[in-house]
Amino acid sequence: GATVGAPGTWAGIEVNAGAVFEAEHWIQRFGGKSESTTVAPIWARGAMVWDDPLADGTSDMIVKLRRKLDTLETSLDIESAYFVVGDDGVERVSKLVDRGVKVRVMTNSLVSNDVLAAHAGHAEFREDLLAAGVEMYEMRPDSAVIKKTWVGESRAGLHTKALVFDRNSLLIGSFNLDPRSAFINTEAGIYVESEELAAQLLAYMAEGLETNNSYRVELDADGDLLWKTMDGGEGVVFDVDPHSTFWQRVMSGFIELLPVESQL
Repeated sequence: GATVGAPGTWAGIEVNAGAVFEAEHWIQRFGGKSESTTVAPIWARGAMVWDDPLADGTSDMIVKLRRKLDTLETSLDIESAYFVVGDDGVERVSKLVDRGVKVRVMTNSLVSNDVLAAHAGHAEFREDLLAAGVEMYEMRPDSAVIKKTWVGESRAGLHTKALVFDRNSLLIGSFNLDPRSAFINTEAGIYVESEELAAQLLAYMAEGLETNNSYRVELDADGDLLWKTMDGGEGVVFDVDPHSTFWQRVMSGFIELLPVESQL
């Protein structure tokens, strides 16, 4: 089976053996809405992880996350509102894929993202991640999932921050996979070792990956980006960021040129 780290620890911190985790509460809190109103609690080993607000330098959470990634054997599923990995992140992900780990990412598209600069940081490394073998999806601005969940909003936007490791453990919290979370913000999250909870979170993620909710981002034979989805039962392919304006693309491209990656 897949490795989840040393007994009783996750990346050097103690994992509690007697915590109760209610997936229904998590799903409602972090961007989803289940039709069920009552869910039996699940007992699982887990721990709270957080950054020391007085510490300097790299986030303690990112250090622990890197250690966890080194143990992966089969899969890494990521849903993150902002996904700015940098050159180091591309290298780490490439090594995972080379080891046979399937890496799947869901993040915001240019139009669904509420921070243009964050999208620019994501776009800078998008082709490299795809070339490395990452399976990538971007949220549609008319996502049916968000419309169902946040009644009254005119535009969809992904807000979840969650990772599933080897389908048997997970991390949910405030941490975006971007430099601001890694080096500037003070973040917190819940790490849990539970195949049952991991399966529930993956099922929630899978709904967002459906073609009426997201674009599958790929490279064509020439290495150019394509966005694939469905509209009215027919396949649709975009060769620029879907439903974006010319000026949105210009501004995103301009920000990519600026030396601001550490602030994104």
